Amino acid sequence: MPEQDLVEGSRKKYSELQSARVVFADEHEKVARELKELQSHHQDDLKKIQQRHLAELQTLQDTKSKLLKEKKGILLSFVASFYRVIVVIMEVVV
Repeated sequence: MPEQDLVEGSRKKYSELQSARVVFADEHEKVARELKELQSHHQDDLKKIQQRHLAELQTLQDTKSKLLKEKKGILLSFVASFYRVIVVIMEVVV
């Protein structure tokens, strides 16, 4: 009888372990699937952030280019005015 109890206990323990392994595999699959979904969402979010940053960078570059052109125009206008003043002074002196 003790041997039979031992065998029965062993079978019971084996059965419990098998069911636990099935549950663990199912949980593992569920967690893996959830992680893949989260990774996909994070990648989508990252792409959106990168696109927004690229758009902001392009806006900043356009603004910088515009300001540099304006600065160049102002500088050329100042040089032209200064040149006219020099010409007038030279005409008066000569």
